[in-house]
Amino acid sequence: DWGSPKTIPVRRQSIISMILILILTLIKLVVTQDVAPYVSYWHNWASEDGETHFTLCNLTSNWIPHKFGPGQPPIFTDTINNDFNLTWFYTPANWNPVTRYHANPVVQFGVWFTGEMLFEATDGTTVTIKPGVIYLGDDVGSRGHHSQNIADVAALSAMIQFKGPTGVGPCWLE
Repeated sequence: DWGSPKTIPVRRQSIISMILILILTLIKLVVTQDVAPYVSYWHNWASEDGETHFTLCNLTSNWIPHKFGPGQPPIFTDTINNDFNLTWFYTPANWNPVTRYHANPVVQFGVWFTGEMLFEATDGTTVTIKPGVIYLGDDVGSRGHHSQNIADVAALSAMIQFKGPTGVGPCWLE
């Protein structure tokens, strides 16, 4: 329980502020005046045979424009209603696990702040995730994926872990 704003520790307030600034920065990069934004993300998903795949997707269809005054460009919002947890991951520099594949424990969105992660799906597709890139891990219950930090610095990421069911196929959030 995060409690009321008066009881949130300063460290948590800083983390929350950092996440909000990152989200606003990402949206600012893709928005042009009076045009709905798109946000790209790598979707790691599993097919019915248990193989995992990566598909580059865009969040495009649920943006709602809001005008705040005459002559001002709109802002856009897109809300996903779901119970979730925010989990931080700190992956050491050059980390490469002995275990070849693992599946996401739950559906989770990830955003990296540092490091450079290499992901490999069981179909052989590889994707490099750098700071600012968004990842949707959705291979729950499958053969999984391989991941490793290929940078000489630690990788810090924030994962928003959803408690709802997994999607079906690629880009189901569009």
